[in-house]
Amino acid sequence: YHWNFYDAYNNSTEVKLAAKNNEVSIYPANNLEKYLKLSKQIHQNEDNKRLKEIHGSLPNILEDLLSLQTKLGNWDDMPKVLNVLSLPASFDFDLGLSNWEKATAIALAVIRQHSEYFSLLCESHDRALTFIKDHRIISKARDAL
Repeated sequence: YHWNFYDAYNNSTEVKLAAKNNEVSIYPANNLEKYLKLSKQIHQNEDNKRLKEIHGSLPNILEDLLSLQTKLGNWDDMPKVLNVLSLPASFDFDLGLSNWEKATAIALAVIRQHSEYFSLLCESHDRALTFIKDHRIISKARDAL
């Protein structure tokens, strides 16, 4: 049975990547992290391609909305979010929130309304969720939409 381990090890993405560089994937120690990261990137790209084959690409409105998400994960440009969603500039659902909080809540509400694409949207959703202190804000945004 020990050959099963070696077969799996030798067929791993990490070992194959290291071999292309005439290196060993686990020696020196920093190689392990290096090749694990590269392998993760490759597998994420493959997963994204597979998801796009299954679901197709996102509708333009969702692509445009995601393009407005900051690197941190929230949405901070309320006028642009409203424009992408074809909502009037006067749209407001909670006067006590800052514009970035409202923009983030609206974006999350829209993402949740497109559950058929959730596998493609879940990372953006989860990053934005860390900015929401009270989840009822998203419900308010949804009800206002």
